[in-house]
Amino acid sequence: MADPALFTEDALREVFRISGGMVRDMIGHAGDACKYADHDNPRGKVELRHVQRVLDDRKAFFRRLLAHADYEILKKVSAHPSLLGNEGLGSLLHLKAVIYYPNGEGWYGLHPAVAAILEAAKR
Repeated sequence: MADPALFTEDALREVFRISGGMVRDMIGHAGDACKYADHDNPRGKVELRHVQRVLDDRKAFFRRLLAHADYEILKKVSAHPSLLGNEGLGSLLHLKAVIYYPNGEGWYGLHPAVAAILEAAKR
C-alpha cells in the first residue's frame, strides 16, 4: 500500500481527479506515478509532473482506441450528462471513456483524459 506521504499534495489531488472516481484506477495511476518518480529521482516524492505523465499515457490510450463516431457521442455526453437514451454508450462505458455515476438518478461523465482531449480539440 502506498503512503500518501510519498506524494506532494497537488500530485495526490491530481491522482484522485484523473481516476474519475474509480478506486481501482486510482490505485493503478498512483502506482504508475510512483514508477515515474522512482525513475526520475529514487527516494523522492511523487510530483505533479509524474502524475501528468500518467494522464498523458491515458490520453494516448484513448486516442488509439476511439473512432471518429465515438467523439460525436462523447460530445453529447459532455453536453447532457443525464442522457436518457444511451445508444452507443456500451463500448465507451467498457473502455471507461464514459463513466456512469449511479448516485441520484444516475448520470454520465467523461473520463478526465477524454475530457482533456475534447477540450484540446476545441482550441
